[in-house]
Amino acid sequence: MMRIVLKLGTAVLTGDNGKLDRSRINEIAKEVCASSGSGKGGSGNEFIIVTSGAVAAGMEELGLKEKLRDLSAVQAAAAVGQSILMHAYSEAFKGKKSVAQVLLTNDDFTNRQRYLNLRNTLGELLSRKVIPIINENDTVSVRELEGGFGDNDELSALVAGGIEADMLILLTDVPGVYTDNPKNKGAELIREIGKLTPEIEAACCGKSGLGRGGMLSKLKSAKLAADSGVKVVIASGKVKNALTSALSGTAGTAILASRKISEREKWIGYASGERGRITVNECAAEALLDKGASLLPVGITSVTGEFKQGDIVSIADESGEKIARGISNYSSSELKKIRGMKSAEIKSALGFCHADAIYRGNLVFVK
Repeated sequence: MMRIVLKLGTAVLTGDNGKLDRSRINEIAKEVCASSGSGKGGSGNEFIIVTSGAVAAGMEELGLKEKLRDLSAVQAAAAVGQSILMHAYSEAFKGKKSVAQVLLTNDDFTNRQRYLNLRNTLGELLSRKVIPIINENDTVSVRELEGGFGDNDELSALVAGGIEADMLILLTDVPGVYTDNPKNKGAELIREIGKLTPEIEAACCGKSGLGRGGMLSKLKSAKLAADSGVKVVIASGKVKNALTSALSGTAGTAILASRKISEREKWIGYASGERGRITVNECAAEALLDKGASLLPVGITSVTGEFKQGDIVSIADESGEKIARGISNYSSSELKKIRGMKSAEIKSALGFCHADAIYRGNLVFVK
């Protein structure tokens, strides 16, 4: 038995006319039921569905045809479309599986207690053989709609890492990852990727018409999931038996899990929100990356953002490249005063002194 997060993009759930394709939802629901075992119990694979499509469903209901640009209009369409979308899933699984709607915002991952509560709730639903249907709460989640959070690709990766899924399947409108833009002659489908590289990412670009994602978004989300120990498959959801083919490995591109990290590391490195950034000099960056050292104030060259002691911050080298995230032992105002100082100088400047700016046990490397 596997625990699988299935992400369905807007391009998969809508037809060429941009309207919600209920027959497609029905087909996918049938495949999910077959893979998870017949009946409302079932002893097969466990599924969590992360779905897009609320805005598209709302636009259809409101008679809107052009892509919305105004944030409030998008949120209004999402509010109308959420119930329509959920009703479509309820009907698709009716009599076969129980489903539950779960609407999330970025705060559900940033706040540690809410993150743990989410994990517990999803675990309870799965233990009761219920299929959670997750969507970003577009009605109130301003950051996500404006691009600060990302999109449902990123959301699905965070969920997959958080609930320790075995596999994340991203169904989209293309067969997988190509060596070049698939519109270009000679582009070939990559069947398996052991490690995502900048070269592979550079070959992927563009977004679909109604969705906010694109292949680059999917690759970044795949890296996030793979770094959390989750295997990822990117495949077309516009073909017959799409889920079954992705599960069997006969379709799409597989991105292998790169490592296993602890639940705490997942939260520090990926699920939590960053409150600021610390830039370090070359010596400090080398000590962090090569020696696994803690971050000392003496190696800090600049501090940006406003944060408190205990907040999550990113750490970047002098070129601006992010190398790690961690829990700060000082506030941003304190770090600005003591950056570049040694321990004896810090106590004189602040009246107290922590041994580290960020303890190595509270660091997660993301480079």
